[in-house]
Amino acid sequence: DAIYVKVLYGFLLLLLETDFPYFCHRVSTSLNLVHLHGELVLELAASFEESAIAMAKRFDVRVVGIEKNPESVAIATENIRAAGLEGQVKIVEGDIFRFDAISEQFDYVLAEAILTMQSQEAKIKILQGVRDRLKPEGKFLFFGS
Repeated sequence: DAIYVKVLYGFLLLLLETDFPYFCHRVSTSLNLVHLHGELVLELAASFEESAIAMAKRFDVRVVGIEKNPESVAIATENIRAAGLEGQVKIVEGDIFRFDAISEQFDYVLAEAILTMQSQEAKIKILQGVRDRLKPEGKFLFFGS
């Protein structure tokens, strides 16, 4: 199974500046380019789910974020609740090296610079997990610097 990788460099500027951290500018622009609407998205190293919330609002997608840090998961859970998106966005405490906390198959898997911080072996392990979580025609979007 092939993993389709779209690598975008630099900042791509677009809408929703008030809701989007810098990562979301790139995600928003890229998802506009791939015509994403109404699909299932996995966000790696999701932190506080700010970008997932913004994506859900902008593109009417369902988003699952995976985050290892329990404090970030707690904040993300509150952010999702405050946005009223409990049925559309969820955060899962888990490890991007194993993906065992996630059973779904996704149309898109998104990652920001997390891959650039890993060893070659770790990158391979993460990409194998991504491949296993993507639907047959799914896409992996990596936003690196």
